[in-house]
Amino acid sequence: MPPTTSGCACALVDPQAAEALRRRLDDCGYLDTGRRAFRAESGAVALPLTAAGEAYAVQHGELSLAFLPPPTTDRRTSDKRQRMHGRCVAALESSGLPRADAARLFPVQSLPSKWEKLGDVALFAPRGMFEPGSGAAEALAALAPAARESLLAALAAEAGAARLGVQGRIGQVEEALHRKSGARLVWPPGAGGWVSFKENGVLLDVCRSMFSSGNGTEKARVGSFPCAGETVSPAAPSVIFFRRVVDLYAGIGYFTLPYLVHAGAAHVHACEWDEDALAALSRNVAANGVERRCTVHAGDNVQAAATLAGVAHRVNLGLIPSSEAGWPVAVAVLLPEGGTLHVHACVGAGASEEDAWGRALLARLEALAAGMGRRGWAARLLHLERVKSYAPRLNHVVADVRLAPVRVA
Repeated sequence: MPPTTSGCACALVDPQAAEALRRRLDDCGYLDTGRRAFRAESGAVALPLTAAGEAYAVQHGELSLAFLPPPTTDRRTSDKRQRMHGRCVAALESSGLPRADAARLFPVQSLPSKWEKLGDVALFAPRGMFEPGSGAAEALAALAPAARESLLAALAAEAGAARLGVQGRIGQVEEALHRKSGARLVWPPGAGGWVSFKENGVLLDVCRSMFSSGNGTEKARVGSFPCAGETVSPAAPSVIFFRRVVDLYAGIGYFTLPYLVHAGAAHVHACEWDEDALAALSRNVAANGVERRCTVHAGDNVQAAATLAGVAHRVNLGLIPSSEAGWPVAVAVLLPEGGTLHVHACVGAGASEEDAWGRALLARLEALAAGMGRRGWAARLLHLERVKSYAPRLNHVVADVRLAPVRVA
């Protein structure tokens, strides 16, 4: 451990990547939520770390670790939390709990300092009174039903929410593949988790499916693609195709809906295997009035490939950290005249690493095409979009690749 007794351990990060790193550290239990992030003199954002976070940073060297004096308390933040505390104590007192006991059982530090709003749901981090095993959490569970109802209603009023939930920790593999959410609703009793967003009219159950709020720029970019109208086959001018898209990892419709609602695709074939995501996907295409232009394929997209061979102008591969398992399917479903692939991946945050990954991607796609009898096909990188920071020194990127016979590439 580095010798230091002054200042708090912080991870320094570029402001543009700060939110993504904050979420990752919080998911791992490495973010000290009892302290607020602040701007260091260098201009970087300083994210306070727990002891476990500090140990991880020292051991692995992936984080830019610094020991900095904490900033003076933000009066507005302090006042807001004190107001919340006063409201909660008053709610408990009105339910029959002595004021002194309410303040002792639920000190200011045990209350949420921030939350994520999804529709009318406020999702709190599993900290303080919502951290399993903490004194405040045990006190919350021991309250009489009426007192607990009053306390949670007061929290909801402060958060401007009609429902309250607690975020779960996101796992590594199973949840990433199935886009599972570990959130649970805690108030009001018996409330369901379905919420609606203005963005593309997305509906989801916050307790079952994750909402990728950090992909907003990519969803908007997808919506701007020129997918409307018809196209003539270069190989057979008498053949006219309507523009079709295959979304190999559709989830609840994050990208399926922009293709249909904004980009004007004639038809989208949406592949998804998770039952909860399929339920949300079906509701979303119906809610947006595009169900006649969308075919949902339930199950492994490898199985759907046989029925989709040669139909797509575009293929969306929106799975991170890697969509490589879907590359053979993507090549197989392209039209005989070829098309465009939008390949999502997490790649090292450096020009040389991006270049190496891009070259390997193009070579792999050409080899896959050749192995399917599509010889003479060439892959060309049209654009590399940097979506967001995924982890320290790792970016979520999307490669737009044109893959087609050389004569039309």
